[in-house]
Amino acid sequence: MHRSELMNILKNKKISDWNDISAFIDSLVKKSPPAGILTKEEFYKPLENGVAFITYDYGIDGVSIEIAKYAEVLEQMLASEDGSPVPIHLIGGEFFDKADSVLPSHLKRFVIDNMDGWDKWSGGKYFSKLYYEDMPDGSDVSNEMAATMWRQAVEFADHLSKYLEDNNLKLLIPVNIASNPGNFAIMLALVIVSEAFGTFVISSNHDYYWEGGKPASQKKDGEQPGVRDHFFRNCENLSFFRLFKRLYPWNGERWLQVSINTRQSETLIHKFGFPPEKTFELGTFISDDFFVDALPGYVYSVRERMNYIISGGYSKIRPVTIKHHLEDLDDWMIHQDPVAIGSRSGLTLDLRRPTTLYCLQPTRVVERKRIEMDIEMLEALMHYEPFQKEFASYSAYQLVLHITGPTPIEHKDDLESVLNAYRKMCESLPQELSERIFLVFSVGNEY
Repeated sequence: MHRSELMNILKNKKISDWNDISAFIDSLVKKSPPAGILTKEEFYKPLENGVAFITYDYGIDGVSIEIAKYAEVLEQMLASEDGSPVPIHLIGGEFFDKADSVLPSHLKRFVIDNMDGWDKWSGGKYFSKLYYEDMPDGSDVSNEMAATMWRQAVEFADHLSKYLEDNNLKLLIPVNIASNPGNFAIMLALVIVSEAFGTFVISSNHDYYWEGGKPASQKKDGEQPGVRDHFFRNCENLSFFRLFKRLYPWNGERWLQVSINTRQSETLIHKFGFPPEKTFELGTFISDDFFVDALPGYVYSVRERMNYIISGGYSKIRPVTIKHHLEDLDDWMIHQDPVAIGSRSGLTLDLRRPTTLYCLQPTRVVERKRIEMDIEMLEALMHYEPFQKEFASYSAYQLVLHITGPTPIEHKDDLESVLNAYRKMCESLPQELSERIFLVFSVGNEY
């Protein structure tokens, strides 16, 4: 189907409720071009024009870093006979400034306005209406949301289909779009365009909505809330939730599901009925260049550089107190400069010393990373007698939990949870132990 025909159909389609959207998808799938059986050469030939990744936004988050790695590999795999790399396209709702430190400048970028996810999708308005507010089946609010999602999906499909057609792209690689529902409308548009065009799709899924989430009706007495319970808020709206479960993830004829661990793949196959031959794993990975001989001099050099970053260029790090940092957190959130945090004033920290025990949390501060559990583990370790005895016996021992990523402004509460877990740990330990345990934030300022 050509783009002009698709857009004519979409713009003239009347949508009154979720069932209308489901019926349209049924009809679209029936008309989708047959996939056929292709040889490797037949499949690779159309990919000479390029491959497109699509995700909500690009920055210094783990998804963007993984996409950069995947892109490098694909450039080599699909290179022409003279060694020229295949064009790689990046489609997203936004490219943050820090993305330049992750993504090579030669990769082609295309922005579709408002297709970013969660709170950044229309200011969080529609995410809230779908997943945090009541939307009874058949109600006016439910029907209005169905019509709104359709209009947005048509707009997204217009931009996406034009870009794919203009660049003659035959392979799309959505990352987390089809598993972690940050923007319902772009997922709907992705299904519509890929089915209408007969586009091949490799869906890369790092997180699924059911991981850490379930309906309230399935909770056991005393069970704590899950970080993704909100996706089940309107599960009793059957017309909506049937469509939701069908889309996330989409079991299309030309779609492959690529998860980052075996448990996810087994869930897709055994619980959701995905064919095993279309379900794979590709774990997040580290480049071979990372693995160097960690000789003492090299380790010292790396730690010395980090020491300067955290100290602001001085030879010694002088941590701020946890009390002071919590009091000034609003100001710190604006600039998020590197900082070390200690239990009391007057302490010093030296990352270069071999007696400084280093724990690394290389992520942003967001709830689903459960960083406070790192601190709960360290607290338990400090109360474990053999370790406590060894740590207490040598005053040169210091212990650091280094969190490398920034805190998105909307996740300030999650940062407070981490800081309060650290404060609680310090209060539970003797001062001679707590004053040797530190939190460090470098917030992505590697330069």
